[in-house]
Amino acid sequence: ILVNLAAALVQQFDAPRTCCIIDLDLQFGDVAQYSGAEEPGSVGTLLEAGKRLDRDMLRDTATAIGDGVSVLAAPAEMMPIDDVDIDQLLRIISCARREFDFVFVDLPSGWTNWSLSIAAASDEIFVVTKQGLGNLRHAHRCMRMFDDIGLERDKVKLVINCATRSLFGAISTKDVESALNRNAIGWLPRDDDNMTLAVDQGRLLADVAPRSSYMKQIGLLA
Repeated sequence: ILVNLAAALVQQFDAPRTCCIIDLDLQFGDVAQYSGAEEPGSVGTLLEAGKRLDRDMLRDTATAIGDGVSVLAAPAEMMPIDDVDIDQLLRIISCARREFDFVFVDLPSGWTNWSLSIAAASDEIFVVTKQGLGNLRHAHRCMRMFDDIGLERDKVKLVINCATRSLFGAISTKDVESALNRNAIGWLPRDDDNMTLAVDQGRLLADVAPRSSYMKQIGLLA
Protein backbone atom coordinates (compact mmCIF):
# COMPACT_ATOMS: atom_id res chain seq x y z
CA ILE A 1 0.00 0.00 0.00
CA LEU A 2 2.72 2.49 0.97
CA VAL A 3 4.73 1.98 -2.21
CA ASN A 4 1.80 2.47 -4.55
CA LEU A 5 0.34 5.28 -2.43
CA ALA A 6 3.65 7.17 -2.51
CA ALA A 7 3.85 6.90 -6.29
CA ALA A 8 0.25 8.10 -6.64
CA LEU A 9 0.72 10.94 -4.17
CA VAL A 10 3.64 12.65 -5.92
CA GLN A 11 1.70 12.53 -9.19
CA GLN A 12 -1.13 14.61 -7.70
CA PHE A 13 0.86 17.82 -8.11
CA ASP A 14 1.76 19.92 -11.14
CA ALA A 15 5.19 20.78 -9.71
CA PRO A 16 7.59 17.91 -8.88
CA ARG A 17 7.24 16.43 -5.40
CA THR A 18 9.33 13.83 -3.56
CA CYS A 19 8.47 11.08 -1.10
CA CYS A 20 10.74 8.83 0.98
CA ILE A 21 9.49 5.48 2.29
CA ILE A 22 11.36 4.29 5.40
CA ASP A 23 10.92 0.60 6.15
CA LEU A 24 11.21 0.25 9.92
CA ASP A 25 9.85 -3.28 10.05
CA LEU A 26 13.43 -4.16 10.94
CA GLN A 27 12.95 -7.92 11.01
CA PHE A 28 10.41 -8.67 8.29
CA GLY A 29 10.25 -5.52 6.17
CA ASP A 30 9.64 -6.11 2.46
CA VAL A 31 9.15 -2.60 1.04
CA ALA A 32 12.22 -3.12 -1.16
CA GLN A 33 10.68 -6.28 -2.61
CA TYR A 34 7.38 -4.57 -3.39
CA SER A 35 9.14 -1.60 -4.95
CA GLY A 36 11.56 -3.61 -7.08
CA ALA A 37 14.56 -1.75 -5.63
CA GLU A 38 17.83 -3.40 -6.62
CA GLU A 39 20.54 -3.44 -3.92
CA PRO A 40 18.60 -0.90 -1.85
CA GLY A 41 20.34 1.20 0.77
CA SER A 42 19.43 0.06 4.27
CA VAL A 43 18.12 2.10 7.16
CA GLY A 44 20.53 -0.02 9.21
CA THR A 45 23.42 1.95 7.71
CA LEU A 46 21.91 5.17 8.99
CA LEU A 47 21.19 3.70 12.43
CA GLU A 48 24.88 2.84 12.74
CA ALA A 49 26.06 6.22 11.46
CA GLY A 50 25.47 8.09 14.70
CA LYS A 51 26.29 11.78 14.45
CA ARG A 52 27.90 11.24 11.03
CA LEU A 53 24.40 11.20 9.58
CA ASP A 54 23.80 14.14 7.26
CA ARG A 55 21.75 14.97 4.17
CA ASP A 56 24.39 13.59 1.80
CA MET A 57 24.51 10.23 3.60
CA LEU A 58 20.72 10.02 3.61
CA ARG A 59 20.50 10.83 -0.10
CA ASP A 60 23.24 8.33 -0.95
CA THR A 61 21.53 5.58 1.06
CA ALA A 62 18.01 6.13 -0.28
CA THR A 63 17.20 4.18 -3.45
CA ALA A 64 15.04 5.79 -6.14
CA ILE A 65 12.20 3.50 -7.31
CA GLY A 66 10.26 5.87 -9.52
CA ASP A 67 9.58 9.50 -10.30
CA GLY A 68 10.06 11.31 -7.02
CA VAL A 69 9.87 8.20 -4.80
CA SER A 70 12.81 6.77 -2.85
CA VAL A 71 13.13 3.91 -0.38
CA LEU A 72 15.21 3.28 2.72
CA ALA A 73 14.93 -0.50 3.01
CA ALA A 74 14.89 -2.64 6.13
CA PRO A 75 18.25 -4.24 7.01
CA ALA A 76 19.09 -7.40 5.08
CA GLU A 77 19.96 -9.15 8.33
CA MET A 78 17.39 -9.47 11.11
CA MET A 79 18.13 -7.13 14.00
CA PRO A 80 16.67 -6.92 17.53
CA ILE A 81 13.91 -4.33 17.51
CA ASP A 82 14.37 -3.51 21.20
CA ASP A 83 17.97 -2.30 20.72
CA VAL A 84 17.10 0.61 18.43
CA ASP A 85 18.44 4.03 19.44
CA ILE A 86 15.28 6.18 19.52
CA ASP A 87 17.23 9.43 19.25
CA GLN A 88 19.07 8.21 16.15
CA LEU A 89 15.84 6.98 14.60
CA LEU A 90 14.14 10.34 15.12
CA ARG A 91 17.28 12.00 13.72
CA ILE A 92 16.91 9.92 10.53
CA ILE A 93 13.25 10.83 10.17
CA SER A 94 13.92 14.52 10.84
CA CYS A 95 16.64 14.49 8.20
CA ALA A 96 14.29 12.79 5.73
CA ARG A 97 11.60 15.37 6.43
CA ARG A 98 14.01 18.16 5.52
CA GLU A 99 15.02 16.46 2.28
CA PHE A 100 11.67 15.14 1.01
CA ASP A 101 8.20 16.66 0.69
CA PHE A 102 6.59 13.54 2.19
CA VAL A 103 7.92 10.78 4.45
CA PHE A 104 6.11 7.44 4.81
CA VAL A 105 7.16 5.05 7.57
CA ASP A 106 6.26 1.36 7.64
CA LEU A 107 6.24 0.16 11.25
CA PRO A 108 6.47 -3.39 12.66
CA SER A 109 3.24 -5.04 13.75
CA GLY A 110 4.51 -5.33 17.34
CA TRP A 111 4.59 -2.02 19.20
CA THR A 112 7.71 -0.78 20.97
CA ASN A 113 8.60 2.45 22.74
CA TRP A 114 10.35 3.78 19.64
CA SER A 115 7.56 2.88 17.23
CA LEU A 116 5.04 4.62 19.49
CA SER A 117 7.32 7.67 19.57
CA ILE A 118 7.31 7.73 15.77
CA ALA A 119 3.54 7.34 15.65
CA ALA A 120 3.12 10.21 18.08
CA ALA A 121 5.40 12.42 15.97
CA SER A 122 3.58 11.63 12.72
CA ASP A 123 1.11 13.95 11.02
CA GLU A 124 -1.13 11.01 10.12
CA ILE A 125 -1.33 7.36 11.13
CA PHE A 126 -2.93 4.80 8.82
CA VAL A 127 -4.39 1.79 10.60
CA VAL A 128 -4.92 -0.83 7.87
CA THR A 129 -7.27 -3.70 8.60
CA LYS A 130 -9.16 -6.42 6.78
CA GLN A 131 -12.77 -7.40 7.42
CA GLY A 132 -12.11 -10.59 9.37
CA LEU A 133 -13.07 -10.77 13.02
CA GLY A 134 -9.48 -11.37 14.14
CA ASN A 135 -8.27 -8.36 12.13
CA LEU A 136 -10.91 -6.16 13.72
CA ARG A 137 -9.89 -7.26 17.20
CA HIS A 138 -6.28 -6.23 16.50
CA ALA A 139 -7.34 -2.92 14.95
CA HIS A 140 -9.64 -2.19 17.91
CA ARG A 141 -6.84 -2.86 20.40
CA CYS A 142 -4.56 -0.58 18.38
CA MET A 143 -7.11 2.24 18.30
CA ARG A 144 -7.72 1.85 22.04
CA MET A 145 -3.99 2.04 22.74
CA PHE A 146 -3.77 5.29 20.74
CA ASP A 147 -6.62 6.70 22.83
CA ASP A 148 -4.96 5.57 26.07
CA ILE A 149 -1.67 7.35 25.28
CA GLY A 150 -3.49 10.51 24.27
CA LEU A 151 -2.93 10.62 20.51
CA GLU A 152 -5.18 13.09 18.71
CA ARG A 153 -8.11 11.10 17.40
CA ASP A 154 -8.28 12.91 14.07
CA LYS A 155 -4.72 11.95 13.11
CA VAL A 156 -5.56 8.22 13.16
CA LYS A 157 -7.04 7.14 9.81
CA LEU A 158 -8.78 3.85 9.04
CA VAL A 159 -8.11 2.05 5.74
CA ILE A 160 -9.87 -1.23 4.85
CA ASN A 161 -7.71 -3.59 2.80
CA CYS A 162 -8.84 -6.52 0.62
CA ALA A 163 -12.33 -5.12 1.01
CA THR A 164 -15.46 -6.95 -0.08
CA ARG A 165 -18.25 -4.50 -0.79
CA SER A 166 -20.95 -7.14 -1.20
CA LEU A 167 -23.92 -6.76 1.12
CA PHE A 168 -23.97 -10.53 1.48
CA GLY A 169 -20.56 -10.69 3.16
CA ALA A 170 -20.40 -11.76 6.76
CA ILE A 171 -18.76 -8.45 7.77
CA SER A 172 -19.37 -5.42 5.54
CA THR A 173 -17.24 -2.29 5.31
CA LYS A 174 -19.98 -0.48 7.24
CA ASP A 175 -19.70 -3.12 9.96
CA VAL A 176 -15.97 -2.42 10.16
CA GLU A 177 -16.59 1.30 10.61
CA SER A 178 -19.24 0.62 13.24
CA ALA A 179 -17.06 -1.85 15.17
CA LEU A 180 -14.11 0.56 15.27
CA ASN A 181 -16.23 3.70 15.67
CA ARG A 182 -14.35 5.30 12.77
CA ASN A 183 -15.21 6.28 9.23
CA ALA A 184 -12.79 4.69 6.76
CA ILE A 185 -10.95 7.23 4.60
CA GLY A 186 -10.51 4.58 1.92
CA TRP A 187 -10.86 0.93 1.00
CA LEU A 188 -8.77 -1.23 -1.29
CA PRO A 189 -10.07 -4.24 -3.22
CA ARG A 190 -8.29 -7.56 -3.42
CA ASP A 191 -6.18 -7.66 -6.59
CA ASP A 192 -4.00 -10.74 -6.16
CA ASP A 193 -3.21 -11.42 -9.82
CA ASN A 194 -2.01 -7.92 -10.71
CA MET A 195 -0.20 -7.47 -7.39
CA THR A 196 1.63 -10.79 -7.73
CA LEU A 197 2.63 -9.90 -11.29
CA ALA A 198 3.92 -6.49 -10.19
CA VAL A 199 5.96 -7.93 -7.31
CA ASP A 200 7.40 -10.74 -9.44
CA GLN A 201 8.48 -8.20 -12.07
CA GLY A 202 9.79 -5.72 -9.49
CA ARG A 203 7.48 -2.99 -10.80
CA LEU A 204 4.89 -0.66 -9.31
CA LEU A 205 1.28 -1.70 -9.76
CA ALA A 206 0.69 1.60 -11.58
CA ASP A 207 3.03 0.33 -14.31
CA VAL A 208 1.44 -3.13 -14.53
CA ALA A 209 -2.27 -2.32 -14.16
CA PRO A 210 -2.76 1.46 -14.08
CA ARG A 211 -6.51 1.22 -14.76
CA SER A 212 -7.24 -1.46 -12.18
CA SER A 213 -9.84 -0.84 -9.49
CA TYR A 214 -7.04 -1.08 -6.90
CA MET A 215 -5.13 1.80 -8.48
CA LYS A 216 -8.34 3.83 -8.74
CA GLN A 217 -8.83 3.49 -4.99
CA ILE A 218 -5.15 4.23 -4.32
CA GLY A 219 -5.57 7.42 -6.34
CA LEU A 220 -8.59 8.44 -4.25
CA LEU A 221 -6.64 7.69 -1.07
CA ALA A 222 -3.75 9.85 -2.33
